[in-house]
This record gives sequence, C-alpha cells and structure tokens, in this order.
Amino acid sequence: MGKKTRPRKSSSRQPVSPFLPPPPAPRVMDPRFSPACGEFDPSQFKEDYGWLWGSTRDKEGHLRGLQALPEPNAQQLAQITALKTEVAQLKSLVPKTPAQRSQGKLAVKTDDLKAKFKELKEGNKLQDWMAKRRKRVVQKDRRQLPSLA
Repeated sequence: MGKKTRPRKSSSRQPVSPFLPPPPAPRVMDPRFSPACGEFDPSQFKEDYGWLWGSTRDKEGHLRGLQALPEPNAQQLAQITALKTEVAQLKSLVPKTPAQRSQGKLAVKTDDLKAKFKELKEGNKLQDWMAKRRKRVVQKDRRQLPSLA
C-alpha cells in the first residue's frame, strides 16, 4: 500500500515568540513612604504606631520574667511559647521607617544574622547551631563534589 500525500495539518493560531518581553507587573506603592504622599514625620509615625511598641515591650518583659524562672511548669512553658509567637507577630506588624528601608540587602542580612547570633548566645545554643551548620555545609559540598565522598 502506497503512502498518500496530503496537506500538512497546521494550527490556525499564531505561535507566540519566546523572545517577547513579559507583561509589566503591577506597581505597588506604599503611601507611607512615597514622596508623592507627603513628607515623613517621625513624631506622627510614633503617635500612629506607638501602641505596637508599648504592647511589645510589655509582653517581652513578661516573657523575660517567665524565662528567668528556674523550673517552669507545663502551664508556664505553654505561656512562654505563646508569648514568643505573639511578640514575633507584633514585631512583624511594626512598619519599617524610611531609614531602615533604604538599607541595602547586605546590611539587612547582617542585622538579621547579628540578632540571630545574640538570640542563640543568650539561649546557650550557639555551639549546637554551629555544629549543625558545619554538617550542612559538609553535606552540601559532598553533593556538589561526589569525588570527596
């Protein structure tokens, strides 16, 4: 049986070029820090968000008091964990000032690392964290260079 020649099937749609630029993302503007919306007034900022700092300070003080207990019971341990999460949520609600926002990514990362280091040192967990980090780095190296395994 011979092969019949027929016209090739083709789509009626135009193919999309892979080199087209992506559509622009919608621009998000924060009116608190936009120069188009007025100047930044630190006193107004503190007046508007002062309640966050006050409640955070109170809860942190209560948390420190509970953590200073020599042998907390189960109820106090539950209170400590609840307060830790609440304080973290309150701190995330406080908006950054323009000075904090203008910091580069490296400065923000450095500040975060310093805070984490301080937290680990206060909890006497720094040595454990460093040991785990070393193990992770060694495992990563072994995955990347299988000849070292």
